[in-house]
Amino acid sequence: IENFARRDPDPISEYETFARLIKAGRSIDGIAATFGITPQAVKQRLALANLLPKIKDAYRAEEIDDETIRHLTLATKSQQKDWLTLFESDDGNAPTGHYLKRWLFGGASISTKAALFPLGEYTGQIIDDLFGDESYFASAETFWDAQNAAIGAKSEAYRAAGWSEVI
Repeated sequence: IENFARRDPDPISEYETFARLIKAGRSIDGIAATFGITPQAVKQRLALANLLPKIKDAYRAEEIDDETIRHLTLATKSQQKDWLTLFESDDGNAPTGHYLKRWLFGGASISTKAALFPLGEYTGQIIDDLFGDESYFASAETFWDAQNAAIGAKSEAYRAAGWSEVI
């Protein structure tokens, strides 16, 4: 903790410090209070635990920027491996920044705010972005199946209420 206060740690060092404290029995709220940060900031750093070691190393070596590392926390292990293959290739076609986010979601990052249906009834996977206030549907196809069903139900409800035309 004293070393943490003496220098500006990089996010990976913060993650390692917080992870050691969690293993020692500290709570997220307790860690946040100790370091004078929000519990959300602690969760953001702990999200780095899900990254592959080679990605963490590349970030430490400043080969990956902050936005890219944040988006990689949204990636599955398989997606991280695929991205790492692109990153390590000679052609340098690995998406970074906001392009990475689009790549991870297959070109469509659909916010849960767009849903016309109750999220509690959604059967697909929802991915939370700990670095923003957004959550996203992991599968655009599953989202559109649920969205179209909700649109159909609303249309039928309007027709049942006597509306002559619903578009």
